Order: sequence, then C-alpha cells, then structure tokens
Amino acid sequence: MKMRLATAVVMMSWSLAQAASIPDFPFVFATGRSETNLPPDTARMTFDIKAFHEDSSNAVAKVTTRTAAVIDFLGRQGFGKSTLTSSELGKSEIREKKEDRELKVIGYEVTRSFELIIENLTKYDLVANTLFKMDNVSEISTSFGRKDQKEIEAKLLGTACADAKRNADAMASGFGKKIGTVHCISKQGFGNIGMAFGLGADAFDGRDMMSCMEVSDEKASLFIPATVKFQNQVSVLFTLDKK
Repeated sequence: MKMRLATAVVMMSWSLAQAASIPDFPFVFATGRSETNLPPDTARMTFDIKAFHEDSSNAVAKVTTRTAAVIDFLGRQGFGKSTLTSSELGKSEIREKKEDRELKVIGYEVTRSFELIIENLTKYDLVANTLFKMDNVSEISTSFGRKDQKEIEAKLLGTACADAKRNADAMASGFGKKIGTVHCISKQGFGNIGMAFGLGADAFDGRDMMSCMEVSDEKASLFIPATVKFQNQVSVLFTLDKK
C-alpha cells in the first residue's frame, strides 16, 4: 500500500511539472519558415593525412613528409596560411584482433586533420583531384556555402518571422480571435513547447537551420552544385486577446 501511494505521489508530481511547463494563459504557437537557393561562391574542405607503420617514428615521418607535400602544392596554388588550419598529430595503437579479442600491438596509426577554405571555386577542381590522388590523404569532405551567409541568414530570419505571424493570425482568426503580444521567440525547431522555451525540466538543444550541402564521397566531392539551399525557421508563442 505504501509503495502504491509513493508511486502515485511521484506520478502526480511529474504531471504537475509537465503541466507547469505550458503557459497558463490563452496562446497561439506558430512556426515560420523561409528558404532560398543560391549559387555557392566558397567551399570548406576537410581531410586527414594518415599513415600506419609498425614503428611509430616511421608513421610520424610519413605524415610529416606528406604534410609538407600538401602545403607546398597549396602554396603554389596561392593558398596562404590563413586559408589552411591543422590539428596536432594524433597517434593510436593498432592491435591484432582474434575473435573480438585485442592481442599484441602490430603498429601505430598517426593522423593529422586539416581544414582548407577555398574562396575561389575555379581552383576547387584542381585541389580536389590532386588531394584524391595523393597517398595517405583520406576522409576528404567538402561543404559549399557563400561569403555573405550572415546577410542571407538575416533576410531569411526576417521572412520566417513574417511567416510565423501570418500563420498565427490565420489560426486565431479561424476561431474569431486576434493574436496579442509576443510571449516567446525561438529559432530552434522543437516538438515540445515547454522544453524548447526552457519552461520544462529538460532543455532543448536545437540547431540553427542555416546550412550548406555536405558531400563526402569522391564522385560527389568533384562536383560543384549549381545552387545551395539555405533555410531558417522561427517558432513564436503569441498571447491571445481576451476580447
């Protein structure tokens, strides 16, 4: 009996917490969206230089030699230090495996990751083809975007806000009501209003809807898309007029 009572109290507390996450006044919840397709004018390429050898110093030497070759090639194409960034060397043991068991160390894998910003897309084809043909260069991935992305985002956000207001007006007028003041605004997409606005127990970790097309395989990475889709959205909580 005591166990049932304790369970009932816990479930009641949970229900009250959930109810408290929703505003206790009449409201309209609306989402606005906006998107556009524009030709890209910049690219962000990431890749790894990776080598394996039974002796770690030899693996490091391979990565160092290939890194120098890549930097030399990019320098001859006009890429300065500001366009290429790299991480520290990473090293991991490679062990012999047998029936899901790891046995003795058979060598070491050394890796260094790079990020290259290509602001002139006429150079993209040569850079991509060259890196794909180089030994020890792997995990090549490219995303295309635009230099004026922040301005595009601002325009899309304004359009999305107007779209959200139109949607809220339409819903309210359908019931003979009018929307009042704005109570909450969020750029995050979400399914639960309370969680998204931080009114519930769990916080919602959303992402900005602004994005560029990602490509990762060899065939796709050598293709520059004619356009890239940019999109944004906003979620708004309006109060409802009491009249």
